[in-house]
Amino acid sequence: MRTGEMLKARLESQDVITAGWPGYVGYVPDDSAQVIGIIPSGGFPQDTHGGENLLESFQVFVRSDSFAVTDAKWLAMFNALQDADLSGGGSTIYLLQALASGALHWLDSRNRHCMSANFRVVRSRS
Repeated sequence: MRTGEMLKARLESQDVITAGWPGYVGYVPDDSAQVIGIIPSGGFPQDTHGGENLLESFQVFVRSDSFAVTDAKWLAMFNALQDADLSGGGSTIYLLQALASGALHWLDSRNRHCMSANFRVVRSRS
């Protein structure tokens, strides 16, 4: 299973992704206000020779019409993934860590609140 799908399964098992809060990997439709997106890139440059892109990274974002609702769901997402051990079920990932402890907040083109966090796979078994 690819990392994005493992993260989606983790968020489902922690009741962060639900029927009212669908989650998508790699693509997020624009028509839904309440949504969680998992993007398989932490935003690093492709090749800087500095080593920061040697470890797999990803971004998770939350979107809704309300700042308070988005903030609460972002915190639930963050707590479900920060320092998570995904080694069960055949996964080789056993430690995830956020690159920052706070959310990046912005409004999208429809004035919906979006918050994101970038995570890095810190330890995995090859």
